[in-house]
Parts: sequence; structure tokens; C-alpha cells
Amino acid sequence: MAEELIKEIQEMDESEIAKVREFVRFMKFESSHQDLEKPKKKRTLGKLKDHFEYMADDFKDTPDCLKEYTV
Repeated sequence: MAEELIKEIQEMDESEIAKVREFVRFMKFESSHQDLEKPKKKRTLGKLKDHFEYMADDFKDTPDCLKEYTV
């Protein structure tokens, strides 16, 4: 597998090789930093769990009176 990759790279010009080099560096950086990402905890209602009754389906929608201020 590595031999095939070396043959492919040998057929490239310098600018293409530079792009491959940067991509390899990115891949190495990404794989070395994956362990540092914290897993997200599932959010719970906590103290409000017994008091939560209803949330409207359009809760996240912008009210009509404020739409002129949105981007």
C-alpha cells in the first residue's frame, strides 16, 4: 500500500506534493487530538423534571414581531 502511494507521489509536481504533505500533517494532527475532545454529557431536567409540562412546537421560531431584527 505504501509503495503504491510513493509511486503516485513520485509522478506529482512540487505543488501537488506540498498539498499532500499538508494533508498528511492535518491527518496526523487530527488523530492525535481526537482523545482530547470531551464526550458531551446528556442533559437532564434535574430539579425541574417534575415541573416540566409543555413546550410549544414553535418554541425556537422567531416571533413575527421580531422578524425584522433577524439576519
